[in-house]
Amino acid sequence: MPSLDEMLQALRGAIGIALGDENAMRHFEVSTEAFFRSFFAFIPALPFYLLITTAEWRIISETPEVTLALDKSGFLLAQFLSAALSWIVFPVVLGILARPFAITRSYAQYIIAYNWASLPVLAAISFPFLLFSIGMLPKEGVTFIHLFLLLGVLWYRWKIALTALGRGAGLAAGIVLLDIGTEIMVEFAIGTAFF
Repeated sequence: MPSLDEMLQALRGAIGIALGDENAMRHFEVSTEAFFRSFFAFIPALPFYLLITTAEWRIISETPEVTLALDKSGFLLAQFLSAALSWIVFPVVLGILARPFAITRSYAQYIIAYNWASLPVLAAISFPFLLFSIGMLPKEGVTFIHLFLLLGVLWYRWKIALTALGRGAGLAAGIVLLDIGTEIMVEFAIGTAFF
């Protein structure tokens, strides 16, 4: 389990990447142990997933033309499994492709930065869902702001790949596309199993 200091330093590095800090990567501990500890970022990410998923359930249930085969608890379980699998599948797929992509030496530091950077990403994405949950934003506004934020997330993911891998803009863009592709595959698999 990572220490509080490791978590705070990693978050400092993650935010530094977004702000263009050239020394942002030095805030991440890079070791085999730190690689596996970075997956513990999923635990503080859980409240964000819960907020987003419960708000999504409300939006879907308030949309008459949409019907789901699942009740609320089934929907929450399916979304949780999708999120948890995404945290595992993308690093595994990228690990398999690390040698052909010539990123074997920087793979671990990229995954460490990627995992910790998921916390500010989820905090940003959950913001419109929070506003919806407290009655300050209609569901139409959530969709609009969410799409806008997703563009920012794609840019940020690209910056992480560019900074941590150091292999150029094209490869960084390819890694982001791989990330999106694996997430879509996971969501499709969970959707097929549950819906």
